Amino acid sequence: MLFLNQTSVLAFVSMLVLGTLYKLGDMRKTFPQTATILFKGAATSVAGALALYAAIVHGGAYAWWIAAGLFLCAVADMVLEKHFIGGMVVFALGHVAYILAFLSQGSLTPGVLALYGLLVAFVFYMAHVMHKKTGQTTLHLALYGVVIGLMAALAVPQRPAATVGAILFVLSDSLIAYRILVRPSKWNDLLCIILYYLGQFLLGYSALLNAMGV
Repeated sequence: MLFLNQTSVLAFVSMLVLGTLYKLGDMRKTFPQTATILFKGAATSVAGALALYAAIVHGGAYAWWIAAGLFLCAVADMVLEKHFIGGMVVFALGHVAYILAFLSQGSLTPGVLALYGLLVAFVFYMAHVMHKKTGQTTLHLALYGVVIGLMAALAVPQRPAATVGAILFVLSDSLIAYRILVRPSKWNDLLCIILYYLGQFLLGYSALLNAMGV
């Protein structure tokens, strides 16, 4: 069921504007680097503000944890521009918050655990393949994959907005891994950020839907 209100539409438009400003600064150097980095984090913060609005107005542990995860990811967005590993650590903390949000809905089932097992096996298999192909260390990416894999598995039984948002987040991070280990591309980078912001918006939007019982 599609539910749009003024708050969610405003959040989407704000993320679109801030995300566009970020890419203009990143690709065309339209703005100073500091401003570009702030635009990047601000776009994700809007999704966090949407979830925070849901938590304050309507309540619920789910909305509070989603808001925490989004604001952590906003910080990670900015840290990642300077320190890749540091940004990954903060992103992992954001995923822990998402995991707690999904667990608050009782989504830990045998089916979810089975899916998670398959995802972990796939993550380590791909890490091994990429290590052999490139000679680069992939353990840190595999460990991050273990965390985001749990987030994605737990998102499957959630509302469609959360499920799709989590999948888009995983796809975005997969593009980053490909760019690092295989081949960089400006189109890869552009698609990555589009999927990322859309995924984060949907996670924030899911908090609003959950809090309102829609």
